[in-house]
Amino acid sequence: MKTENENAANIGSMTDREQRARRIASVILSQIKVGAAANILQSWGMEKPAAIIMGDVCGLVFHVRGLIHTGRVIVALNEGRDLYDIILQDDHGREAQRITGVYCDELAARIDAAVEHPDDMSDADYIARLKAQGDPLLSWLLARREAGQPVHIIEVGE
Repeated sequence: MKTENENAANIGSMTDREQRARRIASVILSQIKVGAAANILQSWGMEKPAAIIMGDVCGLVFHVRGLIHTGRVIVALNEGRDLYDIILQDDHGREAQRITGVYCDELAARIDAAVEHPDDMSDADYIARLKAQGDPLLSWLLARREAGQPVHIIEVGE
């Protein structure tokens, strides 16, 4: 594990472009978190968030293991329009879907619709697909509800 001095030295050695990319990625991640409940982010299996630089474009990249998409999600800032583009790639880097012109307050919902729970899928169909996959948490929650002992999940701050 790196010490604070080693981390500070690494930050000090980053180029201005890398620092800018890191700031943009941090803002994007916070905008996604504001737009989605923690359980939504968890349903994506979101991991390894990192800043990304693609030519002149900066953004955030992370890996997901959602119900309908597994692979990378790239959220790129389109500075000229002050909007975001969402790019989904499979685990081999092939583009699976591109969503352009996304406002910051739409990020979480648009990613969720592409990764986990499409807008046109009813909640009943969504639960049926999760059951078919054998989701252990869902099975436990449903068993408790059927036994008349529902579980209430309450978010807590980080």
